[in-house]
Amino acid sequence: MTIRGLLAGIALVTALQPPVAAQDLAVDLEAERYRREAVDRVIDSHDSTLIMGAARLYLKQVALKCADRLVGQWGREAGLGLRWHPRLPEWREAERILLGRTQTLTERRFENQAWIREAWSAYVSAQFSAEEADRIADHFATEGGREQRRLMDWFLGEFVLFNYTFTDRIQYDLPGSRDEMLRLQRAAQERLPREDVHFSSRFEDSLAFIGGDPGLKYWKMLAIPLLGEIMRHIDSVAREIEAEMRARRGDVQPLIDAYATGS
Repeated sequence: MTIRGLLAGIALVTALQPPVAAQDLAVDLEAERYRREAVDRVIDSHDSTLIMGAARLYLKQVALKCADRLVGQWGREAGLGLRWHPRLPEWREAERILLGRTQTLTERRFENQAWIREAWSAYVSAQFSAEEADRIADHFATEGGREQRRLMDWFLGEFVLFNYTFTDRIQYDLPGSRDEMLRLQRAAQERLPREDVHFSSRFEDSLAFIGGDPGLKYWKMLAIPLLGEIMRHIDSVAREIEAEMRARRGDVQPLIDAYATGS
């Protein structure tokens, strides 16, 4: 082969190979896909029913209390005094209107659960490598890992409920939130942890997982920063509910004015 032919062959092989930058990009994309799949597997392992149930109960009571408070306040500002009370049909209709206006907001900002998945994904991605996330997801697929994950989910839900009951923001006897209360109670009863004194001997790998990293690090992430982020979102939705109701005063003012005129 001549030198010219050899050079031509080298040029052809080089042309057929992707540029180094393209190869690096392909590797990066594959690594990102692997990382995303691992993170998704971790999140999909969990059951957020108790977190959502406790938050749903709290937000329903926020809406009920806020509607009652604002309707009463606006009636007093209209000079109705003691003539304006919750037994009046106008009062109840005003509350119904306000509560109805917040339904779309709650569905968009809370019920679709995109917010909790986004927060969970962000924290796992920031604190764990793809390999660590993969190990966590693999562990939760084992029998012992499933039991540990259920216990984690139980405590997360319990802590959300405790946060709002301990600060007197949830009342167990508030009229209008019975359905949410019963739904949460049923979900909790179905997930009540069972005592297993032989767990550590039956699942030595699970004991080692939670006793070191990435298991211990993962549990700390759930119990502190992620749980804080979850409750910050719930609190922000509560504030939005009140803001939405205040913005709808014009929708219920005719009811107050009509009662003031006719009473």
